[in-house]
Amino acid sequence: MTYLRIHAASIVVGEAALMLCGPNGAGKTTLTLRFIAEGARVLSDDEAWIHPLTTLIHPSERPLVVKQSGLHHFPHYASLATCFEDHGEIVWVIDPRSIRDDLRGVPSPCRAIITLEPGDGPADLRPASQRDTFKKLLQQCMNFPDLGPRAVTLLSRLIQNSVLYELRRGCLEESVELIKEKVLCRISPSTTTIT
Repeated sequence: MTYLRIHAASIVVGEAALMLCGPNGAGKTTLTLRFIAEGARVLSDDEAWIHPLTTLIHPSERPLVVKQSGLHHFPHYASLATCFEDHGEIVWVIDPRSIRDDLRGVPSPCRAIITLEPGDGPADLRPASQRDTFKKLLQQCMNFPDLGPRAVTLLSRLIQNSVLYELRRGCLEESVELIKEKVLCRISPSTTTIT
């Protein structure tokens, strides 16, 4: 079976998945690690695998890969990481099980999609249109030609079943608080905290 693969991080809060979609350097792994610190489970920090029949997001066995620029937010993970160079950039690889045994989530329905835009200044989270979200997901789709028209149907179903936002990243803590305040309460209302 061919899964739809999107360049996105996915975390699970309660029973719902939240997808963080964006290009390299947008902050997917940094936000994922920050939500892990609050008790979220992870499906992936870089590549969302979406089942073509159920649209559930499935976990990836890939380790977490943190750029040098993001690791300073998480000094307590440095002892768990292995450092190496990738295309001239220093990256840190962390096995999720070294953080928490139950860190890997189970296949979960996507209930929120946040497209990420790097930015300076204060964080800004605003509702996004279905059209804009579709275009951004399509740009980050890693195997669109493999699925052809089925990919369009899958993306449409994913978008219709999710709340949609765009986050212009600023300060990490501001970004996380905005997501908790505006998004997590909508996808997992019974969860007042992530843990």
